[in-house]
Amino acid sequence: MRLSHSQASTLNSCGVQWVLGRHLRKPEQPRMNTLAGSAVHMITEALDLGRLGIVSFNPTTPSEWKKDPHGVAARVMKDLIKEALDRTEGVYSEKDIRLSGRATKEWPNKHDFDFMVHHIPGWVQNWTDWLDNVPWDIWIAEVGQPGIELGLNFKVGQQDVTGSIDRVLVNHQTGEIAIVDLKGGAWVPKDLAQPELYAYGLFQKF
Repeated sequence: MRLSHSQASTLNSCGVQWVLGRHLRKPEQPRMNTLAGSAVHMITEALDLGRLGIVSFNPTTPSEWKKDPHGVAARVMKDLIKEALDRTEGVYSEKDIRLSGRATKEWPNKHDFDFMVHHIPGWVQNWTDWLDNVPWDIWIAEVGQPGIELGLNFKVGQQDVTGSIDRVLVNHQTGEIAIVDLKGGAWVPKDLAQPELYAYGLFQKF
């Protein structure tokens, strides 16, 4: 059996939930904030590939994003919502998507579709601005793989583990390698478990 870090976390915290999702294929109720996080990951991946001269049309190109970031964000979110609902095979509809946050005067419907489309360009910009202003670049593995959504398959003891590292960066001044996990929510100490595990897998693979 091969486990991802998120699957292992679910198994450790609630075995019943893991069985329902992994084996009984219980449809998961979509969450708007999770879908927005996926949108940010997809868009930043395309933009970072563009830094390396690799043009990806899925979900956008750097030039299209620069021209109409909110339009791209809306399109990507609509596609992700459709895919998420299709996976539930009719169990959930768009009105069943779980919303986070609290109702405010500006956003009376909490963190809904419009909220996410409004904020996604800023979240993406936070990442691109940071990467523009630090002595770190996208790492390129010896086999030519860029450190962008870098897939890993490795072993911890006798357990097969699979995962994907959001970014692997290199500091050309010091030669250091850094693993980056892009997060849209609040950071908590347990979040270090995933990059620490992936650091082990990265060392094992490369």
